[in-house]
Amino acid sequence: MAAPSSDTGGDGHDPYSLPDCPRDFINRETPGDGRGGTLSALYLLGYLAAGILAPILGRVATVHGLGFAVYLGAGVIAALSFATLTLALGLRRIAKDERR
Repeated sequence: MAAPSSDTGGDGHDPYSLPDCPRDFINRETPGDGRGGTLSALYLLGYLAAGILAPILGRVATVHGLGFAVYLGAGVIAALSFATLTLALGLRRIAKDERR
């Protein structure tokens, strides 16, 4: 029998584990021939971010303690999420202006 963690590994980056709203947004806003690339980019960026951040936070936890590393990681993830949202909204505004 497989360990439960191996059955659920990667679910955090799985677009199909997301609520319907983001998935519907991707399906609605992405042309049919570009959806595969969009979802692939979603996976790639999600795993790259986790792969880069995890060893750094591991070193921080070793030096400064786990509690500090958890708060630092949460802050970094929140900042990256805010930056991504800001960039996405800015690019959407630019695309709307170009269509006019």
